[in-house]
Amino acid sequence: MELFIKILSIPVVGTFLKFLYQFFTKEKAKELNIEKAKFILDNCGKDFKKSFVIPNLEESYFYERTGIATNYKSIPLYEELKNKSGKNYTWASIRKAKSHFLFEENKIVVKVSTFDKSIAEISLLLILYLSVISFGTTILLSQISWGKDFIQMIIMILFLMFVVGIVAYAINPTIMAMGIKKELEKNNKKSLLEDI
Repeated sequence: MELFIKILSIPVVGTFLKFLYQFFTKEKAKELNIEKAKFILDNCGKDFKKSFVIPNLEESYFYERTGIATNYKSIPLYEELKNKSGKNYTWASIRKAKSHFLFEENKIVVKVSTFDKSIAEISLLLILYLSVISFGTTILLSQISWGKDFIQMIIMILFLMFVVGIVAYAINPTIMAMGIKKELEKNNKKSLLEDI
């Protein structure tokens, strides 16, 4: 039982540290103070304002609104990607899939490797399998009276559902990227047919 607790604590601590990191990152990117921004824009040289201040303000504002950290020149590319990817995809889903984006020829291309697709599909099967096992265990649990077996079954169900949640969380970016890629390909086919 002690080994089980140690194994279970590793993903819990990792998840906690991730959320802690995200919390402090968001604290750095607090809302822009409009008056400070106006003061800076009014009191600096035109070259400095044009080359540094305005791009920096746009990057900060874009990050604050979307959660995507990027440079000034790629902001229009992300906006174009969001517009082309359809109504179902928000900034949150685009942010999740960002690890699968490549910049090619002034546009964002979604690249999902065969390995990533395979892992996502295997993981979805694993999630389904573990969910069925948890459901089956729950049915068996109704036949067991209170005692050591009952507690072990409860722990097993909770552990399986925890694993299902971790696996689903891990493959979410790949699933989002696959969906965005499919939507972009569909929109490209539509635009090619309209051009003919």
